[in-house]
Amino acid sequence: YTSACFKKERDVIVNEIAPEEVEGSVSQYITRLRKNNFYRGHVLGHPVGGTTQTIKNITPDDILHYKRERVNASNTMFTIVGGYNQKNLEEQLEEYFGSLLQGQQKKILLDDVPPIFPLHEKKRFSGISSASMGLWFQVPGFIDKERPYLSLLSKYLGGGLSSRLSQIIREENGLAYDVDIVGEDIPLANKCTWSVSVTHFGENNQEKILGLIEQEFEKVRQEDIDMSLLETIKNSRVKTFWGAHLENIRSQVNEIDDIF
Repeated sequence: YTSACFKKERDVIVNEIAPEEVEGSVSQYITRLRKNNFYRGHVLGHPVGGTTQTIKNITPDDILHYKRERVNASNTMFTIVGGYNQKNLEEQLEEYFGSLLQGQQKKILLDDVPPIFPLHEKKRFSGISSASMGLWFQVPGFIDKERPYLSLLSKYLGGGLSSRLSQIIREENGLAYDVDIVGEDIPLANKCTWSVSVTHFGENNQEKILGLIEQEFEKVRQEDIDMSLLETIKNSRVKTFWGAHLENIRSQVNEIDDIF
């Protein structure tokens, strides 16, 4: 890598990241906020694409060191599918990749996932006078036995206009434009974050919105459930799987994971 080419590419990346750090979309801001606050001091808290400051600090030697450490024969796997001549394939692999040096194997599973720091946050965007707010929780991961209940509960509380939170916050009280619950799995660990996102509301309504959210959570804790709505959600999830995705194996797997 020449110094000029490296600097040119680094400047391009910085220019791409900088606008997102200043403002960006609501979802981008929420993602950065969640990672910065939840995983303080842990690698999970680092932005995948880096920050303007970390990118500016990278040197050509850093890139070469990373390449030597990570891109080596010990960390390389090939998957080859389809008709091929094994002898020719082996010759091609040796020609193009035979010079890869052995290196230290790097683990890909995380030993520890820190607990989430409880918080809620709000921010104005693009000069608009409305606010957006998010509340986050750490919840069971994909292979946890309680995951199916979580999937149904997220739809019941925040899965669209018919959900409980949308009904009481938007439809009945007109306090916010949108209320949603989104789950996001933590890579390489059996953990998941669960965010309640409330967008475009007057700041004077924040405490009332928080009170209504807590009220609905308390009803769930007390098993005060709208069984008609819950049955509708369950039937909808099952029909989505058996109806719309029977021809698509990948979609089937995703739906099975969500339902069961």
